[in-house]
Amino acid sequence: MKVVVTGGSGRIGHLVCLDLVRHGYEVVNVTRSAPREPQPGVKFTQADTSDMGELVSAFVGAEAVMHIAAIPNPTRYPTQVVFNTNTTGTYNVCEACAALGIGNIIYASSINHLGLDFRYRDFTPDYFPVDEAHPTRAQDPYALSKVASEEILHGFHRRYGMRAITIRPPGVIMPDQYQQRFDQNRANPLKAGGFLWTYVDARDLATIFRLALEKTELRDEVIYGTAEDAWAERPLAELVPQYFADAGDKAAHLTGTEAGVTNAKAKRLLGFKQHYFWRDLVK
Repeated sequence: MKVVVTGGSGRIGHLVCLDLVRHGYEVVNVTRSAPREPQPGVKFTQADTSDMGELVSAFVGAEAVMHIAAIPNPTRYPTQVVFNTNTTGTYNVCEACAALGIGNIIYASSINHLGLDFRYRDFTPDYFPVDEAHPTRAQDPYALSKVASEEILHGFHRRYGMRAITIRPPGVIMPDQYQQRFDQNRANPLKAGGFLWTYVDARDLATIFRLALEKTELRDEVIYGTAEDAWAERPLAELVPQYFADAGDKAAHLTGTEAGVTNAKAKRLLGFKQHYFWRDLVK
């Protein structure tokens, strides 16, 4: 199968491309910038998701598209640029797939669909651990772009019957980042409350994307692509009430290593098994 990966030069997209190649896929990295690191077996095609013509040309012959390209947070660009770039890019990817008869899209959304990490006004989740049924509380342009993009995928599924599988990653940890990132977390364990003390190893996330591609019986799903253990040394039963003033006893049952977002759906529908745990990699 020929698979296009938009944003395949980014830190997540790079590992997604390599994982697909290792599993026998023909992979095309479609993005604005050439990869900084070698990608053996991956073809690079320069294209911008804002340009429909470039996408159609780049997608020819593909059987599936993994759409990962996006502005990854709302802090570096004006608000309208973040929202417009991400939502227009997603719409164009879907339209290009429709024009070419590509009926298989895997989309990289975000845990920030919930709207917590870059919020303007505080709120507390309705329950813990958060799952895919929890409603969004999005306020910032990045979170709103993810909410809108997920709806775009649902709309194209309704319109054409496309497979539209959305993966919501949390804080993604690269293999060489564990010690530094967790030392920062130890210094201020409440800082991770913005993403509900939830993480995933980039290699496990690449596996999740591939499994979403291979589980062809799934048609229109949203799945949190997270680790099952919390990015914290203390139970969330202790940390949640410190971070959320009105949390009450919502997290009182999280007395072990459970994360603030559950990956039960990824395990149930994708057969995902976590291989990389911070406790095995951090001194």
